[in-house]
Amino acid sequence: MDKQKQDHRKLTTFLRTEDGPYKKLFYTYPEALFLVDTKGNIIEINQRVSTLTEYDSIEIIGKNFKEFILDEDVSKVMEFFQFVLQEKEKEITFRIQQKSVNIKYVEVTATPIKVKGEVVGVYGVVKDITETVKLEHKVIQSEERFQHLIQYSSDVIGIIDANGVVLYESPACEQMLGYEAKDLVGTCAFTYIHPDDLELAKNTFAQILTKPETASKVEIRIQRADGRWIDTELIASNYLDNPYIKGVVVNYRDITEHKKNQREIEYLAYHDQLTGMYNRGYFEKRLKEQVEIANQMKQEFSVFIIDLDGFKFINDTLGHHIGDCLLNEVAERILTSIQDVEVLARLGGDEFGLLQPSAEGEQDVTNLAKKVIQIFKEPFYINDYELYMTCSIGVSTYPNGGTNIHKLMKNADAAMYQAKDQGKNQYEVYTPSMTNNTYRIFTLKNHLRKAIEYNEFLLHFQPRINSQTEEIVGVEALLRWYHPTFGNVPPNEFIPVAEEGGQIIAIGEWVLDRACEQNKQWQILGLPPIKMSVNFSVLQFLKKDLVEIVLATLEKHNLNPAWLEIEITESAVLENNPYILETIKILQSMGITIALDDFGTGYSSLSYLSKYKIDTLKIDRSFVIGIPQEAESYEITKTIITLAQALKMNVVAEGVETAEQLKALSEVNCKEIQGYYYSKPIPALQMEEMLRYKFPKKNK
Repeated sequence: MDKQKQDHRKLTTFLRTEDGPYKKLFYTYPEALFLVDTKGNIIEINQRVSTLTEYDSIEIIGKNFKEFILDEDVSKVMEFFQFVLQEKEKEITFRIQQKSVNIKYVEVTATPIKVKGEVVGVYGVVKDITETVKLEHKVIQSEERFQHLIQYSSDVIGIIDANGVVLYESPACEQMLGYEAKDLVGTCAFTYIHPDDLELAKNTFAQILTKPETASKVEIRIQRADGRWIDTELIASNYLDNPYIKGVVVNYRDITEHKKNQREIEYLAYHDQLTGMYNRGYFEKRLKEQVEIANQMKQEFSVFIIDLDGFKFINDTLGHHIGDCLLNEVAERILTSIQDVEVLARLGGDEFGLLQPSAEGEQDVTNLAKKVIQIFKEPFYINDYELYMTCSIGVSTYPNGGTNIHKLMKNADAAMYQAKDQGKNQYEVYTPSMTNNTYRIFTLKNHLRKAIEYNEFLLHFQPRINSQTEEIVGVEALLRWYHPTFGNVPPNEFIPVAEEGGQIIAIGEWVLDRACEQNKQWQILGLPPIKMSVNFSVLQFLKKDLVEIVLATLEKHNLNPAWLEIEITESAVLENNPYILETIKILQSMGITIALDDFGTGYSSLSYLSKYKIDTLKIDRSFVIGIPQEAESYEITKTIITLAQALKMNVVAEGVETAEQLKALSEVNCKEIQGYYYSKPIPALQMEEMLRYKFPKKNK
């Protein structure tokens, strides 16, 4: 996709976020608004643009704005446009040609649009100043014509002398300011200006007095007769030497609503809509400024990245509404508890950022990090839930942790992942000697999003064996990831990362699809049908359309549900979520069997077995590894097998590696075995050969 298309897509997303405030402001804004890409192609307009140009939106959108500008003004407008693309707001006055061929004078204020630090387009506010321009021309021509025109102008037009005394006010001042024109004549114009704007007004007026027949513009607040302050835009021209005017002509209009909308746009640009905190854009803006100050003053400062531990699980389990409420509560605690920092911001999702000057170096960092961790000690009460949260904090300090925004943010993020890897609920400060493992986790997280697209995943298969006949009775599909840099990444390393980042759902669906496809392929090759076990995460079970996904996958590959077994962990059933229970029942009614994996590693397992009607129980290898030497492991395993069989459940012992373990398990009537004693997980072709030759018996 070329850059122009990328910018177009970013601009469309920027404006048309569903139910977003930008969209509402754009289409309800009282002035004409347009949005163009970096080539000047018009992406969107509001209705006021059509009214001004007399063209329908379909005749405007997609065209380059040059097509609507008078030829004589195109050159200066293009120069102006290039200036704005350099990330600078600017105003310009030029002429456009309406559909009826009439010429209009317009004043355009253009502002660059940045998405993730890159200018992708420009939005502009267009004001029709035709009447104002014409009026100024006529004022110069004759006092009589001037008097006639201003009598009917909706803008207020006044004349003041060199001392600021009002000589004339047009009748429109009564509607705008509440004064009668005659009451203003003879008074000092500066009397009505807001005290905070008075210095600006006087300085501007002094400059105007030195520039005959040159227009100057300024925005100041003026007090109405009822005491209310309004925002006004003043355009003043010095005609003191003109024999017909002999004063400074001031054209001013009420821009209060415009300023209000402008402030709202500015607020939205730099504030998080959910929590009201500053957002990532503002955080990075201030961070850039802090880097420039630090470069000049040789001062240290620190960047903190705070990530909530386990937030995604709460969000997916209890719902996004609870998750949003929790984020609001977290934001409120941070804002009320942490004061001595430059910036507090929500960077996105469950990630927050702090910017702190470090007058005392490491001690400041330690104190602030501990203070942040401390605010999570008390539970959060959301609706009827009592939620205990922790956070992991990463810190990078200028200049050791980086001398630019990119490195400071990246290294703080890396330190945060180090904190998570060390057990969470703690902080880590980035140092150049930080272990490569931190960068490994950081890289894996970012690359994991593209692993499916880049075909880096593959499945290996491990057989389940009947301990009496040594026949293969089932196969478990096990995910493997070959990373282009790190090579084979163990599942116990990347699966938690995928669950934390939410990619586990897409990965799980990929595994289901490939496992069913492979199982059907073996049947097509003439091999006897066999049950394929596929691991599902808790997050997959919480998806509302899980049953539909499983059914669609089986239909896609024309696979009988009887040949699919879904493995879930104890954490899923221990959630005691009625939706999970209902999903299990529906899947079983389809003919799919359910296996409880890693049994015995949870907090309280046996009470759930009959409630969830599990078909297969897989004893965790942590018990099997101690058999037969450890009497406690042997008795626990024996008890589990006895209880499971009493509940008419199939039992599989995982992690069987020795003949002694196999013999001990056979003696307690464990009928199915899985582990390296018979086979490690192997690629599909090797598994096919094993199935084809009925798996030769092992010599004992």
